[in-house]
Amino acid sequence: MTVPPEVVLMEKAVADVIRSKLPWMLPKSIDRFAAQIVMAISEAAVKIEEHRSEEEK
Repeated sequence: MTVPPEVVLMEKAVADVIRSKLPWMLPKSIDRFAAQIVMAISEAAVKIEEHRSEEEK
């Protein structure tokens, strides 16, 4: 599965913020955590769009 470049960029940006706020975390942990955050945000966005489309009906 190919990850869109926007998602990769978002994961790197989130990882950079986590790294700056939690410097004691291990780099691999930060990368996984950032990926999970971006995935959760993406899933939430899909649910919001589904909810909006249901309201419009």
